[in-house]
Amino acid sequence: MLYSVRMRADDGQRHICGAEGIFHEKEIHKIQSEYLSKALTHTRGKAKNINFTIEELPVVPIMIKSLPVCTCGEDARNTIINLLKALKCSNDAIYSAIEIIYNQNDLRGAAIIDSNSGLRLDNNKSRGLRAVRFGLTEYASNRLDENIRTFGLVNTRAKEGLQIASKISSCPDVLAELCVSDNPDYTTGYVASNKYGYVRIPNIKEYNSDCGGRVIFTKSKIDNIKKYLEDTIVLINEISDFKGNVSINEIIGSFNS
Repeated sequence: MLYSVRMRADDGQRHICGAEGIFHEKEIHKIQSEYLSKALTHTRGKAKNINFTIEELPVVPIMIKSLPVCTCGEDARNTIINLLKALKCSNDAIYSAIEIIYNQNDLRGAAIIDSNSGLRLDNNKSRGLRAVRFGLTEYASNRLDENIRTFGLVNTRAKEGLQIASKISSCPDVLAELCVSDNPDYTTGYVASNKYGYVRIPNIKEYNSDCGGRVIFTKSKIDNIKKYLEDTIVLINEISDFKGNVSINEIIGSFNS
């Protein structure tokens, strides 16, 4: 039997961290302990309120493949703008997203932005929408760990980021996602899309900055995205290719040539 295990932690005023996955019943105690340790030792501070949600999955998960991974070490702001422009996001949408990412540090979920108008579609400006109910099969988890070690990535954060990005991008109504971690000591973010994959962007913010957040770009109404992100159960059972450093021209040119 499979269970969704989710943790959210705050210090009474601001969000500290979250964690989530899909696991067999025998794994639940171990995972709870790991998530608890994360909440009590996080770089954003020690959590005062820690909430767990553990639910038996009511249906068989949809199986998906993870996004392919590469790293673009060029200027972070230019990389974000060029990738999102290539994905047909308007200037208004791009700069609206950048404003959210770099000037808000209490966004617990994802802001949903209309990719044409740049208007924010979700109503709760501090909560946003959360992508939940996703995880890895044991085979996919082991394969992902191998790739992370081979390419020298930060294990936990790369693993968590790729999972959530792969679920979000698997939604038919999502055009792209921009994410910057709000952890002060983690300065690598990403732009994710079905077209270009999971593009890691180092030095996306200054060290010790707690700004950050997640923005999802769409061309459709928010209702479809909300239902998919919150209710659809997704399990990654296959890991796509990893690459090392790739230039922005190589990323975009490989699909436009």
